[in-house]
Amino acid sequence: AAYRAKWKKQFGLHCRMIRWTVVGQMLAVFLIMMPMSLSYLRDPANPFRQAVLLHDGLGFLTLLLWAYVDMSFRGRIAAFGRITVYMKLALLCWLAGFSMGLYLYLHIYW
Repeated sequence: AAYRAKWKKQFGLHCRMIRWTVVGQMLAVFLIMMPMSLSYLRDPANPFRQAVLLHDGLGFLTLLLWAYVDMSFRGRIAAFGRITVYMKLALLCWLAGFSMGLYLYLHIYW
């Protein structure tokens, strides 16, 4: 998707690809990850509780940023400043959340 936007200047196709990717990510979160996350958050003595909260917060922030960028690109809301700043921030939040999720997975299951 980034290739389409950066080098081919196909922003509409880029947004559609990201839209479907986010839908898939949300399905995975609600069906698989959220039940596991809630089980770790219910136990106050769990050593991974803060890491799970950080991971969940980064994921939620990523989804909010994505929704803002998508609605701005479609013209549903007015964008404050350049949209690319929010796109890059969403990417950084996603990468940080993914890294935290990988850390959690490796420490809990390995």
